[in-house]
Amino acid sequence: DTVEIWLRMNTINGCDAGDTLIITPLTTPKVTISASQSAICLGETVTLTANIVDAVAFAWWDGFINPTRIVTPEAEGTTYYWAEVISAANCVYRDSIAITVHPVPDIQLTIDQGASTICAGESVTFALTDNAGLEIDYVVWNNSVTVPMGNEPVVYFEQNFTESTWFYAEMVSMNGCSVTDSLFIEVEQLPEITISNDTTVCSGSIVMLESTGGELCIWSDE
Repeated sequence: DTVEIWLRMNTINGCDAGDTLIITPLTTPKVTISASQSAICLGETVTLTANIVDAVAFAWWDGFINPTRIVTPEAEGTTYYWAEVISAANCVYRDSIAITVHPVPDIQLTIDQGASTICAGESVTFALTDNAGLEIDYVVWNNSVTVPMGNEPVVYFEQNFTESTWFYAEMVSMNGCSVTDSLFIEVEQLPEITISNDTTVCSGSIVMLESTGGELCIWSDE
């Protein structure tokens, strides 16, 4: 509201004079920033929304003027975003918001035992390591088996394969940040071998045996 200030002064001779001062406050604009999430994992996005009141001009820190925008923080830690509004009387108001960015695991999925090309029915033992040194909560093997990470720097998992497929491993940190790695396992199907029928012959006779279904045949009379 408008305020009137009155001042009256007297001299030692008894003379006096007075004056008044009227102060009219200007309307202060306001902006309030909200975020879709206050904490995210590195690489994720956040939607920022600015609620604007009594302003004729608005801008984010980089000059963007849409009240709603999507941002992707580029570094771990705390990232600050701000916006500013200006009233018709050139009064300025600024608000800011802090977004916490958690790191994601830096994982490596390798084969500990076995190979990337195997025969049907054989097994492969996988090893999963976090190179970022984060506190890990749990690991999900091939989208189906969940095991706690514990204090071990490496976790292992054995899987049997009957056909060629991708094998996946997901690691989840204590902050809920996850990353997935995968390896392709090529499975060679076993040959379908056929051999000559059982035959009865006289001692000393010669018998011709024949097999099909493979590339290499090793005979044994044991």
